[in-house]
Amino acid sequence: GKTRQAISGCSGWLVEPTGNYFKTHIDGMKEDRGMILMLSVLLLLISPLVWFFSQIMYYRKRKSELNLLLALGAEKASLGTLHRVAGGILSGFAFLVTALLSYLCNFAVHMLLNTLLPKFGLIENVYYAFELSWPALLGCLVVSVACGFLSCELPYRLFLKEKKKHPDSISVNG
Repeated sequence: GKTRQAISGCSGWLVEPTGNYFKTHIDGMKEDRGMILMLSVLLLLISPLVWFFSQIMYYRKRKSELNLLLALGAEKASLGTLHRVAGGILSGFAFLVTALLSYLCNFAVHMLLNTLLPKFGLIENVYYAFELSWPALLGCLVVSVACGFLSCELPYRLFLKEKKKHPDSISVNG
């Protein structure tokens, strides 16, 4: 075509279809894995911040309840057990929600790439296999379970630390 015409005046030059341009283009499109991994790790790092921030805010609202329970004779150990049981329940809930959302989100992306986008001509109709990344799923589950438990344990530890600094500061107003 145009390439052959452009070099027709040059002696010894030859145009051959090698597929290198197409291969380079496809290879460049495949390098999204690193970016996806980086974004995934960043999201996974943000997750504990959200867990701990929300639970510490919740603790601040409940601090007067804990002070009232102590004023009425509750032992600190029983409050610790209460927080650990809540952490266990929250960990179980976090495990289930993470597993379910991981599956549903992966399935939604799978359907989007295999059905919806090709239907509207936005991408080529190439079949993408449905797969879950087991290491990624395991990592998400571990972080969710740990955050579920620690987000209940951390406020209790902060409460104990505050009580250690000010042992006579039991007040219903916080």
